[in-house]
Amino acid sequence: MDEAVPSSIPRTLIVDLAHRFGGASARAIAILRKLSPQRAALAALHQSPVAALAHSDGLEVHTVGRHKADPRIPGRLIRLIRDGGFGVLDTQNPQANLWGAFAGLRTHSALVTTLNSWPVSEHRGNIKGHLYALLVRALSRHTHLHVVVSDEIRRQLLAAGVAEEAIVLIRNGVAITADNAASDERWLHDAQNLPDHAVVACCVGRLVEAKGHRYLVAAIARLADSCQRLHCVLIGDGHLRSQLRRQIRTLGLERRVHIVGDLTHQDTLSAIKSSDFFVMPSLSEGTPIALLEAAALGRPIIATRVGGIPDVVTEGKQAMLVDPGDPGALAEAIDWIYNHRPQAQMLGRCAQARVNDEFSLESQINELQRVYQHAWLRSQRT
Repeated sequence: MDEAVPSSIPRTLIVDLAHRFGGASARAIAILRKLSPQRAALAALHQSPVAALAHSDGLEVHTVGRHKADPRIPGRLIRLIRDGGFGVLDTQNPQANLWGAFAGLRTHSALVTTLNSWPVSEHRGNIKGHLYALLVRALSRHTHLHVVVSDEIRRQLLAAGVAEEAIVLIRNGVAITADNAASDERWLHDAQNLPDHAVVACCVGRLVEAKGHRYLVAAIARLADSCQRLHCVLIGDGHLRSQLRRQIRTLGLERRVHIVGDLTHQDTLSAIKSSDFFVMPSLSEGTPIALLEAAALGRPIIATRVGGIPDVVTEGKQAMLVDPGDPGALAEAIDWIYNHRPQAQMLGRCAQARVNDEFSLESQINELQRVYQHAWLRSQRT
């Protein structure tokens, strides 16, 4: 992308039609916070968490529908693009890509599609995942550039027939320091009424299949007798909440595994910082922001070898990595962290140094602005 950049680029409309707050929404909010209101705004669903957070932050946000299939979304996007002077669309999820492609064609806007995960992997190969992947392929000829957050997603796009020059890898970044979170190391104990002696594992993610929570709960059950001070806090919500509660009850872990639901971003950071270590048992990931934040806060990390996770932390240097879907391996890693606290804290400090050096939000935003500029140039030639 070494073409000359025009002196003025139309505004960018980031389209996020998620009804729950996840990594894609966190990424969208981080971008909007860094770009001036003259450069970018958000289109979202009415009363969605991402719209509420953008509004509370004083960001420019437009609600375009009440649900992802709202038939009013295309028309509202078209009017918004024309009235707001938007010339670039950055869509964050499959439905946003569909409606964004339609609106982009009608308004001659540049379309950038951001893929935070590969649909087939995220949805564990079910029909929804395959349909979303087909949608990505079908709309690729109307997409000026695809932004991917990991090498794995890039490989999947290439295998799907998307041209290499239409794919740009931009890993997620964070601007988190210890000062961004509460300084009280007892914050999580007090907020969740945990025992004073508890050793706390923190897990952040939507309660969906791809996040692998059931394997983490099974791992905790294996350690119930040998790690008697161990507690696990699950931050997030989703359709598997009742199923996970049943699993926890069946295993007799009601006093050891705590599902706390969604927290504000600030409280999530405080929870991570005041935990003893961070666990991400995912079956599929892009470059997870929660993992980057845990590393930036210096927490010891246990994660699975999926997606972009091994690109962020290296086994034995910045984290302990295990194969996905293996509660035995998770239990062994947790047991080691539990019994080797000084060595675990060293892993956390090394992860913190790497994220600070290589995954800055500033670098991500600079690369993304170049993508917007390049997509705009491409759109003017078609």
